[in-house]
Amino acid sequence: MTWKAYTAVSGATLIATYLFSAPPTIAPGRAPARVGNTAVAPSPSINIEEQAARLTTRVREDTEYRAPARNPFRFGAAPVTAPVVRVPAPVIDAPPVVAEPQAPPPLPIRLAGISTITVDGQRQRTAVLITLEGVVTAREGEMVGPFRLVRVEEDAVELSGADGISRRLALRP
Repeated sequence: MTWKAYTAVSGATLIATYLFSAPPTIAPGRAPARVGNTAVAPSPSINIEEQAARLTTRVREDTEYRAPARNPFRFGAAPVTAPVVRVPAPVIDAPPVVAEPQAPPPLPIRLAGISTITVDGQRQRTAVLITLEGVVTAREGEMVGPFRLVRVEEDAVELSGADGISRRLALRP
């Protein structure tokens, strides 16, 4: 199709659409024809009052849940079941619960490493510990926070708290 034919068809389509979609006009000097007697609409207040009264009578009175009469996923009527009667369970004297000893809380100290140096032919080990205050180095017998460093081994240290309980920290592989 050429551009001239395209323009002609588009223009004709637009004109036809405009003419057929325009509302009908009334010719001047002619009054619209009346169709019979027109009924007068009732006043809105009466109609609203009637509707409100009708709606209040249709309110359901039952508020409890009732099981449906049928199951749409099965054929046949629903089986009739007897109402469930709840009987209180008898009270049984239970043996007293013995509280198990709790494990001590985790230490606020972690073992980061162990260094070994030789001084005058003797090996001295120093533990590198991470505490809440930061990185601390300590030898056997020194205090690290509230704990005393009892022993430094090749891959672990032993700490003793004020409560007398000793705890072992090992290096993680």
